[in-house]
Amino acid sequence: MSTTCPAGNPSTVRPWVTAQRMFCVNRSTISVPVFLGVPFGVVGPGGCTTQIGTIQPNDYFRWQDEGRRVTGSPEEHQVLIRNAGGQLQWGFIGSSQVDVNKHAIFSAIWNFQRTNFTWNGMNLREYAIWNRPAALRSRSGGLIETLPAGTRIGVGPTLGDAVMGQDWCTFWRVATVVRSPGGVVQWTWANMNPNEHAFVDVGLPNNRPTTSSIRTSLA
Repeated sequence: MSTTCPAGNPSTVRPWVTAQRMFCVNRSTISVPVFLGVPFGVVGPGGCTTQIGTIQPNDYFRWQDEGRRVTGSPEEHQVLIRNAGGQLQWGFIGSSQVDVNKHAIFSAIWNFQRTNFTWNGMNLREYAIWNRPAALRSRSGGLIETLPAGTRIGVGPTLGDAVMGQDWCTFWRVATVVRSPGGVVQWTWANMNPNEHAFVDVGLPNNRPTTSSIRTSLA
């Protein structure tokens, strides 16, 4: 399968894993080592010990999936990060320390909106584009437009609405964008032609609150 992801395809989804595709931030106080994993591999001591990078507190990253090798074993989590060389790379984390801090480490960006608003009967969460323009693509991958810094965007009312792209791995699903059709500033469907959601480039590996392409309540 081909992909538009700069890091290539993630490892094959194993039958015991749960797919996530979530845009996350590490809100714990620990630095999380990320290892070069292999499909059906074991990460950490006694398994794959090649470390490719670290998820520091407040780092943004993509959480791809999770699973347990056998019942009662530590979870392994596949993530997309900026590696030690500054490039996007898929890797794995998994340890008892991580599992204990799991909720804080895998905090969804969806929870850090700047404000809430109601549009088309939906209670949406508002963020903004900042630091750089961001490409906006349709669900089939076609470029809709490039949103300038300062553009306000809205994400759906449930966590399941806030997934990242299947093939466009650094893109985040958004429902609505502030535009000025006919000179009137208003919320519009992210993809105005079929009136549906679209996907915006979050700028990974610009992966901290002050350098991300997505402004949240964290910065």
